[in-house]
Order: sequence, then C-alpha cells, then structure tokens
Amino acid sequence: MNYKQASDIELWEYCQKDDIKAYNELFDRYVPALYRQATRYIRNEHDAEEIVMDLMFNIWEKRSRLDNMGENVKAYLYRSLHNRVINHLQRKKPKIVAIEEISDDGFATTSGTDHQLICNELSQAFESKLAQLSPQRKQVFKLCREENLSYKQVAAILGLSVNTVENHMASALRFLRNSTHDLIATFIVAFLF
Repeated sequence: MNYKQASDIELWEYCQKDDIKAYNELFDRYVPALYRQATRYIRNEHDAEEIVMDLMFNIWEKRSRLDNMGENVKAYLYRSLHNRVINHLQRKKPKIVAIEEISDDGFATTSGTDHQLICNELSQAFESKLAQLSPQRKQVFKLCREENLSYKQVAAILGLSVNTVENHMASALRFLRNSTHDLIATFIVAFLF
C-alpha cells in the first residue's frame, strides 16, 4: 500500500489493524496543523505540543474502540483537540479571590455584603438575558452548561443533529457575550471603586 497516497479513511482502517506505518502517516499529516491550531489558543508551546502528542497517543491506544472516527478523521481530530484545549484552559483559569482576602493594607472598600449584592445583581441580569433566548436555544444552553452534557448527548435528548446543537450554543454564547459585556464592565468598575 502506498501510505502517502492513501485516504484518511484507508489509513484509519489500517491503523485499526495495528498498522503502525498507517498511523505514522496520519501523524505526519495532521500533527503540524493540530499543533498550529493548539498554539492559537494556548500560548505556551510546550503545553500545546503536549496536548497534541497526548491526543495522538490516545488515538493510537484506543484505535480498536474508535469506530466513529473512520467517517471523517480530520473532523474527529480537530474536535478532540478542541475539547482538550478547552479542558486545559479551564484547568489553568485563574481563581477569583475577593479583595478582602488578599488586601491587608486597608484599601479594600467593598464589604462582603456589597460583594454578595453585586454578585446577585449580576446573576439576575444574566438570567434576564438568558430568558431572551428562544426556548430551544435556552434548553440547549442549560443542558450543555448547567448539566455539563456533551453536544452529542444534548442532540440525542432533544432529537437534533450535533451541528444544530453546536449552532445553538455558538449563537447563545455570542448573544450572551455581546449583551452582558457592558453590564459586567459596569459592575467591575463599581466593585473596584
């Protein structure tokens, strides 16, 4: 078999038959592009490389159980990378600490009650914006974000395609981001002064 000219699907079928040369060809085809994609979101090149290598190793390790990858190898690799990047960023996300907990020089002007009031108002404003979404889009958002279900699980529950769920989530996030941006900035300014 000429591995260089084989399609992704053919290579994947050979990978599932433990053909390391087919795997190496898939590796050579996709790792540079996956690495570039990862570094767009993760500024640390070492972390980006580690995520990509871990993804490719995991695919080789689970090759006999990954039946759904054969349909579109490229899409599967990019979706897997996307999920791993999100997980990585969530683990690295800085924790928010109240000013009172870190400032002992007397400059903290916000009391715990004020902080709670601001958080409550922000939460109510967010819920108000969430209520403006269409019923189906709101349901998709809540299942994904509050129930922590995958797009595939939400699609199965609601009888939608995974692409429709992805579109609903992208639209909901765009709407919420755009409509709450100014509100959040106002609360931050009020909180700091």
